[in-house]
Amino acid sequence: MKCIGHAHHHVLKPCTAKALLHTLEQAFAQEAWLPSEPVQGLIAQMRQVPSPIKAYTEIVTEMRSPTCSLEKIGKLVEQDPAVAAKILQLANSAVFGRELNVVRPAEAIGYIGLETTKAVILLAHTFSSFDHLKLVQFSIEDLWRHSVEVGRMSRKVAELENAEEDLVEQAFVAGLLHDIGKLLFAANHAGLFGKVIRLAREQHCNLWEAEAQILPGMGHAELGATVLGIWGLPKAITQAVALHHCPWRRCENSFSAIAAVHVANILDHEDHPDPSIILPSQINTSYLMDLGLAGRVEAWRRGCKGI
Repeated sequence: MKCIGHAHHHVLKPCTAKALLHTLEQAFAQEAWLPSEPVQGLIAQMRQVPSPIKAYTEIVTEMRSPTCSLEKIGKLVEQDPAVAAKILQLANSAVFGRELNVVRPAEAIGYIGLETTKAVILLAHTFSSFDHLKLVQFSIEDLWRHSVEVGRMSRKVAELENAEEDLVEQAFVAGLLHDIGKLLFAANHAGLFGKVIRLAREQHCNLWEAEAQILPGMGHAELGATVLGIWGLPKAITQAVALHHCPWRRCENSFSAIAAVHVANILDHEDHPDPSIILPSQINTSYLMDLGLAGRVEAWRRGCKGI
């Protein structure tokens, strides 16, 4: 019982052979996003890694309670004014397709959903932890805007594919958190991060390709996914964060949160070029062709611009 909810995957007995095979296939497939030794080494050297705040832990516990209520969760959120402000800001924005006038956290949580609430708490707390730092060639404000926009676009792409509600929410949360590793990287290894940016400019390549040259196997995507995994976020979300630059590393044959975040990230960079990125990434058409979705890109682009 002590292991449940951590690194292990449990299968209740008795189980069918089909269920066991599926579990094993998932375990082997996860090799593409599990933290490599270099990533673990990088994390071990980090000193600016905020732990999830008390409110996050209490909210997760409350969500598992049979007497869970939005009012109780709203009161927990109110304990941190900065986080409460971000949740209200998100609920009152056009992210969800309509303007609202929400003034109570409980009401906002009821609208944006519990999983999104958890993601916003983590993101807002992580950003506020670095407000006092002067990060090299890095704008926390720009990253917050980009994170929210990619979450919004990921959600829209999933909706355009008529995805189930759970997948739509996974896409939004993964998009919201997809670049959290960039913030951790810049805050803890400013020298290395600056070196990556300089290399990208010298070679006219994109940021994650420069990372791969200087830090093989441990770019900001892998770093962010590992920390989110440590914090206990669902595997579908950590996979999408880890692979949003290289979705082909995940063997799949249908639309997923990985595809949504991969596309949304690039669409937002098209609209708002990042000054730290010399050559933005391109949508991987080969990957989309394998999924039978190559012809959907223009529809996604129009849909995201129309929000």
